Amino acid sequence: MFDENWRTAAHSYALALHPQSLTLLDEVGLASELIPQGRKITQVALYDGERREHVVKLDRAGGRYPFVLVLPQSAFETALEERLEARKVKVHWNHRVHEIRPAADSVTLLLARLQKETRGYPIAHTEWVVGKEYPLQCSFVIGADGYNSFTRRSLDLGYADLGGRLLLSVFEFETPAELPDEVRVVLNPENTNVLWPMADGRCRWSFQLAADHADALTLRRLHSLLETRAPWFKPLPDELHWSSVVQFEHRLAERFGKGRVWLAGDAAHLTDPVGAQSMNAGLIEAHTLARSLFEVARDGASDDILDDYGIDRSREWKRLLGLGATLPASESATPWVNERRHRILASLPATGGELDGLLGQLGLKLAG
Repeated sequence: MFDENWRTAAHSYALALHPQSLTLLDEVGLASELIPQGRKITQVALYDGERREHVVKLDRAGGRYPFVLVLPQSAFETALEERLEARKVKVHWNHRVHEIRPAADSVTLLLARLQKETRGYPIAHTEWVVGKEYPLQCSFVIGADGYNSFTRRSLDLGYADLGGRLLLSVFEFETPAELPDEVRVVLNPENTNVLWPMADGRCRWSFQLAADHADALTLRRLHSLLETRAPWFKPLPDELHWSSVVQFEHRLAERFGKGRVWLAGDAAHLTDPVGAQSMNAGLIEAHTLARSLFEVARDGASDDILDDYGIDRSREWKRLLGLGATLPASESATPWVNERRHRILASLPATGGELDGLLGQLGLKLAG
């Protein structure tokens, strides 16, 4: 396993693990370790300004984990690395893949080991530079290397921009407010805003901005956004823990891989972060790929199961991104839900059959 970064995430980016993801993590004994570190979310509340319109219950489907777990990305990545080390799997940090050479029965990687080098005179600064390059031959490659995936580009796969960019100002802070175990999604006519409660008295607010908007990210700016978009949120915070401006796009790779090189996660798809669908789908994809590769490499199964993986995941993401799919509203759906149904689709923390169940509570059905 190779990663260009030099360590796990340092910032406490909020992370929402869906019930299906927790079930997968339970297979390696990680769910019980992570749950005490996070905050259980049992429902999604949909707002229009100050008005609470609908509540979607996450526990209707049952299962062992009838909730979404919110915890820092750093805690999740550290737990994953420790579990890999316990199984004698080493993460090679500071390694960049420079070339991928697929063959009929193997793949050769050209790897670069990065190292710090101090440069500059009279003011010194440190840069990461290539210390050594060397080849590595392997049976298969899984590229889970994110939005700017080198693996995807090496396969010369298109990554279509489907429109619908979402620019967000994100603020994390401590609050004395006793927030319920629910994520609140404020679907105003012109913007989407999200409140995630976290453990230890913290919370995370994300506010949609106009395209190419430069935001101040100050405490005063946070107060202004809360007063205009969520006036019910009290009291206003006295201090910021962390803030940033981030942009998300709707994208989908033309296929999920070929031959002995395959994609998972953001390397293959992107959507709004509100429902944390892309990251959780990536965990499902990694799990499915691992099982499929084991069957091919160890049990002699046909490579067709890898092609089936690509077809299945492309079909699912076309549904999630509204490509060739419809989202009709039944008679039980309110006019408010019907008007915002496509925004609601990306706001629910689920994929696959779990998402169908949540949509059904609102009188919606994802078809196609």
